[in-house]
Amino acid sequence: MDKMCTSCGVHVMAKNNFVEFECPECENKLIRCRMCKESSVNYKCSECDFMGP
Repeated sequence: MDKMCTSCGVHVMAKNNFVEFECPECENKLIRCRMCKESSVNYKCSECDFMGP
């Protein structure tokens, strides 16, 4: 299964620093690469449309 950053769509398996967490609203799994996390790039849950920084 490909793991892609929820914010920018980059494949994170080639990177060694990313975070996986559950959506605070629906518990869908979200993934963010280090660059998007450090830059506070917004993300949107594909299941419930929750948006976060």
